[in-house]
Amino acid sequence: MTRTQRGRTANGAERGRTLLLIRHARDRSATDTRHLSTIGRLQSYVASCVLRRRAYDAVQPIRFLASPEPRAQQTARILFGRKSIITDERLREIRGYRPGPPRTRSASSNELVECWRGFTRRISGFVSEFEAGFGSTVGVTHRGVFDAVLEIVTHAATPAELDPRHLGVLHLEYRPGNKSGAWLLRSCR
Repeated sequence: MTRTQRGRTANGAERGRTLLLIRHARDRSATDTRHLSTIGRLQSYVASCVLRRRAYDAVQPIRFLASPEPRAQQTARILFGRKSIITDERLREIRGYRPGPPRTRSASSNELVECWRGFTRRISGFVSEFEAGFGSTVGVTHRGVFDAVLEIVTHAATPAELDPRHLGVLHLEYRPGNKSGAWLLRSCR
């Protein structure tokens, strides 16, 4: 069966592709490298059992991605086990980190700072690649990426903000040509 046949419904319409974004587990935010804490490793192990039972069967991901940040890489290794994980720079958190919602973050003059508009352009490239047909994808990323993806897929005129807890999940389905809208936000049960 070809990729095109697998990607179509019985009436020839394109089948939806799933984008499952997972926020990294709890980290040791007091350190510079921000590796997972003991609680974060435990969260990841528990979540891996749940994801294997539910999400992987339903999503059948083609790609497993992770931000290059240590906390996201560690979460991905625990969640995805031996599956091949692709590091995607676009999934990195907005540069110039300060506590608070990502779009309000600022940095001192000696840090590399990324404005919200530049950040959403970076994330938009990731979303556009997904829409172009790269198949279902599961990625481990950060809070700011959740907000940017929501703004991009909903074409929000005002900022969208999601407050995912550590290991929060954003489950989107891309359904090109669907009369109800190309993007469907699915609940994660």
